This record gives sequence, C-alpha cells and structure tokens, in this order.
Amino acid sequence: MMNAVCIVALVTLGGLSDLTDALKQGVKEIGKEVLQDDQVPGQPAPPEQGTVDNVINVLDAGKKMIDNRLGPVEEFYLGRKVSAQVLGAYPERLAQDSPVTQYVAKVGATLALASRAPYPYRPYTFVVLDVKEVNAFAAPGGIVFITTGMLKFLENEEQLAGVLGHEMGHEELRHGVRTLEQEGLINFAGTTANAATKEATEGGADSEIVSQFTDTVVGEIFNGVRNGYSVKLEAEADARALEICYRAGYDPKALLEVLRRFETGKNAYGGAQYPQDRQGLARTTLQRLQGADAIEALPARTERYQSYKLLLAN
Repeated sequence: MMNAVCIVALVTLGGLSDLTDALKQGVKEIGKEVLQDDQVPGQPAPPEQGTVDNVINVLDAGKKMIDNRLGPVEEFYLGRKVSAQVLGAYPERLAQDSPVTQYVAKVGATLALASRAPYPYRPYTFVVLDVKEVNAFAAPGGIVFITTGMLKFLENEEQLAGVLGHEMGHEELRHGVRTLEQEGLINFAGTTANAATKEATEGGADSEIVSQFTDTVVGEIFNGVRNGYSVKLEAEADARALEICYRAGYDPKALLEVLRRFETGKNAYGGAQYPQDRQGLARTTLQRLQGADAIEALPARTERYQSYKLLLAN
C-alpha cells in the first residue's frame, strides 16, 4: 500500500504541480487495495468508491491553488484568512476612519491606478498597525498593512509611495500564492496523505483534509507576508514599486533612500529574504525609466506627510 512516506518521496522528486497528482495516485492505490481486501469481522466495511472520489475531488481543488490558478475571488478569501493571522499577531491598529489611515489609503488608491492590478475583487484595503516595528506587508486580494513604526521611519510621501508600491507589486504579481515552494509543502504532503488514508479506510476525513490544506497554505503565505518572500520575488516587487511610483508621478528615487536607510538601521524592513544588492538592482530598474532622474519630491507632499506624522506622536 502507498503510505504517506511514499507520497512525500514522490513530491520530493517532483515539482509543485506533481504534489496533488502524487497524493491522488496514493488515494487511488489505497482505495483499490482496501476495496479488494476481504472485510475482517468486527472491522469497518470497505469504503464506497465514491468516498475515494470525494478525497480526490478535494485534492483537485488543492491542485488548482498549487498550480497558481486561483481566481480573484479565491485569492480575496485566502487573503482574509491570512489577514486574520496578521491581526492576531498585531492586535493594535488605528481605526479605519482615522485621519492617518485615510491618508495612507488615498496614497495607496493613487498608486493602484498606476499599477497593473488597479481593481482587485474588492477595493484595496489599507490597515495601519499600531506597533513600533518597522514593517509593511500585503495579503492576497489587495489587503495592505503598514505599521506606525514604518510611518515614523519614513520622511516624506514619496518614500511612503515607494513602500506601498512595493507591497502592491507583491499583489499585482500574485506573490502571495507563489510562495508555496516545495520545502514548505512537504509537511502538507505528509499530513494530507495521512488524512487521505483515513478517508479511504475509515471515512469522514473530508473536512480534516480541507482544514489541513487551508491551514498549511495560510501559514506558508503568512510567513512570506510577515518575513519576506524569496529573494527573487522581493526584487520583483522592488522593481514594480519603482515603476508604479514613476507612472503615478511620485519620485521613484525616494525608494532608494529608504533602502539605504534600511541597510543601516536596526530591526528595519528587510532581512535574509531580501536581495543583498537591493540598491544596485533598484538603480538598474531606474535606468530603464526615461526621465526618472528629473522627477523630484514635491514640497507640498512632504509638508502633508509631516502633518500626518505629527498625529502619530500624540
């Protein structure tokens, strides 16, 4: 019989697209062997073929997610689950109708119009977490978080646009659902295979499979959201931030200043998952943006940013 260990071995040798195919094959083998066995007195009856098919249908739904073919509705509701974990980790936040949050949302709305994904399934939501940590992150479906620590760290609206643009770059490039790298799914393969075995031999594990799948996926995305995605994805988001700011009329060079300060600061935005030569990569992107060097920060925007920043000190 093909057990959980065998299935995990198949996943290790294959790619992400092979994950649920391997699990489905395992479920079929389990079901076939159980159906062929003679029933042992006192033991549960062999399952109906429909029970095995139910498990395979659940895994097919998982394959859709792993193959990165989620639609905007699915991404939005997945993002809500990830956001629930974010708010669990950061329970303190500014009210959505507070002046600072509304200001951040207006800057974000301006940037959205210059992005490739201006209209997600639901309008972009911007949440200001009231913590000292210098951070910002985005959940799938257009939910963007920024901390008051980050707002205090930044110096003007151009820099705010750069940070929000980075997070919106993650959104339009769908990085949240591209984080399920093979290493992060090995545990999922084992736990789901065990649940599939239970379904095929005992029945009643459909909800367990769904729960384990959802929890694993949400957990993987949450880790990426909070701690940074892969180096490649972070570099892509930096490049898109520069391009979005450029198209929206913000000075894209402001992001380079933010990156410089990140590298010299402590507990700042960035870390092991971020490109080592982050500034160099950003400069390469800037060189492709015609006239970017001539764009300067507007004094009125800087004054506006400072006025809202003062509200955070109270």
